Amino acid sequence: MLESIQNPDNIYAFLNRPALGFYPPGDWVTRLRSSLLQVAPPGLSEVMTMACGSCAIENGLKAMFISHQGKMRNGRPPSQEELQSCLINQFPGCPDLTVLSFKNALHGRTMGAAAVSHNKWTHKLDFPAPEWPIASFPDLKYPLEENVRENEADTKRCLEEVEDLIDIWSKKNRPVVGIITEPIQAEGGDIFAPPEFFKGLQEICVKNDICFQMDEVQTGCGVTGKMWAHEHFNLPQPPDIVTFSKKMLTGGFYYNSKFRPNEGFRIFNTWIGDPSKVILLEAVVKVIREQHLLTNANDTGKHFFDGLYDLQDKYSNILSKVRGLGLYGAVDFPDQKTRDIVMSKLREKGIHTGGCGSKTIRFRPTLILKKHHADIFLDKFNLVRKNFSDKNMVIHLISQVEIPGPKSKTLFNELSTVQNSLAVQFFVDYDKSFGNYLVDVDGNVMLDMFTQIASIPIGYNHPSLVETIRNEENLSTFINRPALAVFPPGDWLKRLQSSLLAVAPPGLNEIQTMACGACSIEHGMKAMFIAYQRKKRGGEPPSKEELQTCITGVPPGCPDLCILSFKNAFHGRTMGALAITHSKPVHKLDFPVPYWPMASFPILKYPLEENVRENQAEERRCLEEVEDLIVSWNKSGRPVVGCVIEPMQAEGGDNFASAEFFQGLQKVCSKHDVSLAIDEVQTGCGSTGKFWAHEHFNLKESPDIVAFSKKMLTGGFYYKEHYRPHEAQRIFNTWVGDPSKVVLLEAVVKVIKEQNLLARVNDTGNYLFNGLRGLQTQYPYLLSRLRGLGCYGSIDMPSMEVRDKVISRLRAKGVNTGGCGEKSIRFRPTLTLEKRHVDIFLDRFNSVLHETCNSNSTTAVASEVYAAASPT
Repeated sequence: MLESIQNPDNIYAFLNRPALGFYPPGDWVTRLRSSLLQVAPPGLSEVMTMACGSCAIENGLKAMFISHQGKMRNGRPPSQEELQSCLINQFPGCPDLTVLSFKNALHGRTMGAAAVSHNKWTHKLDFPAPEWPIASFPDLKYPLEENVRENEADTKRCLEEVEDLIDIWSKKNRPVVGIITEPIQAEGGDIFAPPEFFKGLQEICVKNDICFQMDEVQTGCGVTGKMWAHEHFNLPQPPDIVTFSKKMLTGGFYYNSKFRPNEGFRIFNTWIGDPSKVILLEAVVKVIREQHLLTNANDTGKHFFDGLYDLQDKYSNILSKVRGLGLYGAVDFPDQKTRDIVMSKLREKGIHTGGCGSKTIRFRPTLILKKHHADIFLDKFNLVRKNFSDKNMVIHLISQVEIPGPKSKTLFNELSTVQNSLAVQFFVDYDKSFGNYLVDVDGNVMLDMFTQIASIPIGYNHPSLVETIRNEENLSTFINRPALAVFPPGDWLKRLQSSLLAVAPPGLNEIQTMACGACSIEHGMKAMFIAYQRKKRGGEPPSKEELQTCITGVPPGCPDLCILSFKNAFHGRTMGALAITHSKPVHKLDFPVPYWPMASFPILKYPLEENVRENQAEERRCLEEVEDLIVSWNKSGRPVVGCVIEPMQAEGGDNFASAEFFQGLQKVCSKHDVSLAIDEVQTGCGSTGKFWAHEHFNLKESPDIVAFSKKMLTGGFYYKEHYRPHEAQRIFNTWVGDPSKVVLLEAVVKVIKEQNLLARVNDTGNYLFNGLRGLQTQYPYLLSRLRGLGCYGSIDMPSMEVRDKVISRLRAKGVNTGGCGEKSIRFRPTLTLEKRHVDIFLDRFNSVLHETCNSNSTTAVASEVYAAASPT
């Protein structure tokens, strides 16, 4: 394949992607004959290329419908009524036809492919889909040789159900025009059916004159020991349509000539495939033939599955239903949790596998897998199984030495010679850190639930970010840091549009980049002051007196304006940000800051459902205090021009307030013409389950300013149009951000959207907080006030000392967490946290809590726990 790419004769095929249906290259037929048509399923000699598997399925379904309607018209052209009605999705142009599919099937995620997919709600929830018939797929009992009669009966039952459904839907005047099936249901759990089932399906299709479509997206290209899995079934004739993708490097479908449309553009899109992928497939086909890889798949597959059968006999309480064809197959575990933990343990030992169904590990190796590779896997698999017990169903995170270890301590002493390093916890080996795991310089591996103080969005060393840095097109951006406000790069707007503006808070479409969070807050406040004074001047330019007095820092050039903030707030450590920060003395002691109004932030009582009335009263009191402060400060001649608030107070103790509180705050600000700025430095970028935490509050309109940093990789703020300064260099510094961080953010945004990470955050977050709720019930004297949104939240300990010791003990057990407020442990994982990671954390946390609660020593930890208990 490397040789194919480097061949000068092929370079233009890789450079120029043609509109194949319009302008195919001159060698296109030759290319098809030496690739796709070389390995066509027996009996099928026509092929249509497509971009991917879903597209192949969709257009295969269209071929069914086109063929069926052609027969209905007896070869006549479509009527004028059909042509007109199809444009508005009406009958007869859009007839009510159906396709029969099977339970647990997955055929793709586009609308048509999803209509015949039935295995996971995540593929279909919230999408409109046609109601089409769904039949049962055989559910074979294992071992097969001991359940012949039961499996034959189940196969017969499923075929009878198919026939009944075709008859029922025909009587509804919603005829079944085709059946689509996988030869082996892959995503649904590697569900195998006997050849007799597929022969029976084909007989039913022939009898009812309907199309028989075989989805070989996962099973094609030899992995089952034949080029196409359906070849194992010895069908009397080929399927009418066979779809392919994945190992075939391109999507598409083979078809019986009677399914070729008679008009142009019926099966069509701009690209309908990619000639460069077909060129690569030529090389693949050549290697498969020259190296006899189908024979290898059968020989190695037999060796591999024989080994798995032996392990199943040895560990029958854990392993079941070993099944496979060639190198393609699976094995079941008692439940999903066990399966996922085994996969993680295998990965620790250098073996990468994947899951399917609810509790299955599936095997999808390359065709060049050899017996020695199979032996490596079987050996590692055996070790995992041997060391696995129900009492220790977690990854064995490495804890080589105490944390901080000797290397960290040495480096700490060295760093202390050149700077104050008292905040350092331990030194990290970032080259070795990966995903949700942090590796320190002493080799300790920790599940990271704190992630660089909430600033790692999609994990350490994410492949998409590595690829972005290695991309030669991005090198100059990483090398040359421009004075952005003066000399921005030519692609700067494009970069902003595909990163920051692609995820802008609803209602805000202007952006100012900055270097960090504190800088974002500072300049956000400056934008408020500038807008306020411009409005006060009625749009007139500043007076000469204002221009002169501002130089010396006195009115009227530097007016006595103020910003309202909240108790326990944290907005940064620069002077302006400190003026509105009120969480810890260490942040502010000894620094001159302006005296500005500070209101109470609601302190809610937990559980929330048991304290509704008290919490409503508390929030009402805080809102009244806000309004009173605005009125009194305005009367004193020091007007409040803005209000800055965190959606959840982070550093101050993860203090939450209700949506009603923020709605009320916005109402108060609007009433008094006060700008409302939301500080989303910690909460932005999806950690609460929405991209911006304030989206949970259903505000009447967008905030005036939204500041960001941390997980966004760069600092800055979004703002409404009237906060844009009218003069140059009012919101300005040399760099005002870093284009290289925006390039990385493009990749992060793409991963978040493509992997649907916000949905994962909500799902995993529910799992995390349900587990923590159970621990809070189990250890009521240690844990209290559990609170959170998405994966962002906290839980309280009896005291700071207990909290800090628990954090230290967790670290010793391979889990890194952080504190906030006086006595809270806060959770700030990446967006890629999964339930298996949560299981690790909950297991370790439970262990630490158990040890703390049952300590017989006279340590401060035990004393604090006993002190927190009831007097008896």
